[in-house]
Amino acid sequence: EGADTLAIARGRGSTASHVVIWNHVAGTQSRPIASSETWIMCVRASPDGKHLAIGGDDGTVRLLETESLAVRRLGDVQADVVKSLSFSFDGRVLAAAYGDGSVRLWDMVSGKPHTSFFADHAGHLSDISFIADSTVLATAGHDGVINCWSARDRKQVRSLRGHAVPVFSLAASSQQALFVSSGNDWDKKQSEVRIWRVDE
Repeated sequence: EGADTLAIARGRGSTASHVVIWNHVAGTQSRPIASSETWIMCVRASPDGKHLAIGGDDGTVRLLETESLAVRRLGDVQADVVKSLSFSFDGRVLAAAYGDGSVRLWDMVSGKPHTSFFADHAGHLSDISFIADSTVLATAGHDGVINCWSARDRKQVRSLRGHAVPVFSLAASSQQALFVSSGNDWDKKQSEVRIWRVDE
């Protein structure tokens, strides 16, 4: 959320999941907030730290205001689990990736869904991230492929095939034309981290 704070999703056994916000400098935490009867699968902070996007295993995406702690749901419940969330670098768009391979973009100004499309992966969709000044949206899959999509018209612009293992995580820099991908294969005991240049 910011330089001094960290958001953590908690849950155990059959208990409800919830989010707490830690101030790691003061060593304090908020009361449990954004409580859910289903599992919280992912949490993502907006670039300005004013909102937390929360994805659930019931297909819901909720938005938490970090100052007021008010929570609202974005749109209708989807058919599958929310696998990953990513804000554009300016915070105006939120992308949500679902377990059925679909991706939905939300307009954060209006709070309404912008558009949706299916990511073209042979395996499960695992992560999503805006890259290249948010002009491109990258999706990662268990097929080891990273697909890059135009954020403007959702057309696929390239596929990156450097991994020999399933890709589980993406991270991008808003300051440089770089992003990082990581993955692993538990059976082969093999892990990989790759750095990509967006302009290559």
